[in-house]
Amino acid sequence: MTLPAIAELPAVSIFAGGRVAGDYIMSSEQERRELDERARRGETVVPGGTGGKSLEAQERLAEGRSRGGQTRREQLGTEGYQEMGRKGGLSTTEESGEERAQREGIPIKVEVHEARRD
Repeated sequence: MTLPAIAELPAVSIFAGGRVAGDYIMSSEQERRELDERARRGETVVPGGTGGKSLEAQERLAEGRSRGGQTRREQLGTEGYQEMGRKGGLSTTEESGEERAQREGIPIKVEVHEARRD
């Protein structure tokens, strides 16, 4: 197999983000405009961006929520974080996950930790 000479390769411009310039950028910008319009109409277009009034606002909300989850995981440890998720998955508007687990006999660790005072 022979590789083409550099002069035979198509010309492609690259900018700082490493994305190919040209049609790709136009479609990306167009897609962002369309997503922004949908977000301004009240649609959630970014997972975790619920409540954001624009595409940028939804992106920031999602990033903050993700970072908040990471912080909780660090504070509780992986096991505690998973346990919190199990309880949350059992909760309903009528009762907490802990109450439902007790009612249905689902084993859930319930530990009460005092707040750290440094």
